[in-house]
Amino acid sequence: MAIAFDTANNAGIYTTTPAVTVSHTSTGSNLIGIVVTFASNGDVLTALTWDGVSIIANQIAKKQMGAGGYMYVHYYIAPPTGAKNVVATVSSNSSSRLEMIVSTYTGAKQSGQPDASVSSNGSGLTSISQALTTIADNTWLVMGCSNDTAATFTAGANTSVRSQIGVTALTDSNAAQTPAGSHSQNVTFSSSSAAWIVLSIAPPNTAFARSMSDSIMNGASRTSTIARLAAFKRTPSDSIMNAVSRFAIASKGFVRSMTDSIMNAAGRLSVVSSVYHQIQHYVMAMSDSIMNSRGRYATTKGYLNGLLTTFKAKFTSQGTTFSDKYQKQGTDFEEKYH
Repeated sequence: MAIAFDTANNAGIYTTTPAVTVSHTSTGSNLIGIVVTFASNGDVLTALTWDGVSIIANQIAKKQMGAGGYMYVHYYIAPPTGAKNVVATVSSNSSSRLEMIVSTYTGAKQSGQPDASVSSNGSGLTSISQALTTIADNTWLVMGCSNDTAATFTAGANTSVRSQIGVTALTDSNAAQTPAGSHSQNVTFSSSSAAWIVLSIAPPNTAFARSMSDSIMNGASRTSTIARLAAFKRTPSDSIMNAVSRFAIASKGFVRSMTDSIMNAAGRLSVVSSVYHQIQHYVMAMSDSIMNSRGRYATTKGYLNGLLTTFKAKFTSQGTTFSDKYQKQGTDFEEKYH
């Protein structure tokens, strides 16, 4: 909700009456009331009520103007709507000036007001240009000002004059001040002494709205990130599943290969064993001839030993240790026929 000007009313008396009343009708929601009071008889304001509710404690600042007059600015959060009387009372008013301006704004934060404020005064002036550093974003500036010659205040940059009576005026920025930082109220008038108070009104939940906006944007970003993460997680998952599948296939292939190799090795072992038995039969068949001829035995022995050595080396290259059984048979054979 943005801040907007609602309405402004004023009243002034120039007698010994110690009070001034302004009838003010406000409408809208999230209202805040601003009251500017000027008493030329000194610092004499003793009471300030809005529809019977005291708001004297809600003083933003007071500032002396010239030789003795004082200007005051008060605020009232959530004033009642409809026609209500705002009454300022002074301790004494000896034929002096007592003036008051009441204004309301909608769309204001309903706590922690004002956002910021500053006050000053001076003499021999023809203008006011007062900067204020706002805290919240999208605030409105409001200024109460007075001069001692009842000179007309003319609005300058970033300033609208909402109401003026006698020596007193109320102005505002008529627009949100963004971003937060230094913003100003500016008026001109004929040469005189002057006093002024500038304040900023914050909109409701400015930081919260910004945080929510950031949160939503961050949430969208997180949603996108989560989506990407989900895709990323699916990718490794798919990769892992594919890898598992490939591993299973590879394992099957490896097992088959190993099985085939083992089977082939078993087959080769069987073949080798068959060959060895054939050699045994061959040697046994030759034994009689060897017994009858030691010369031929020596030759046969050398041949057999060479054959057994070659056979053992070939069998070992297949990854299998040559059987002790066959070594022993070879030794027995040699001892028997030596």
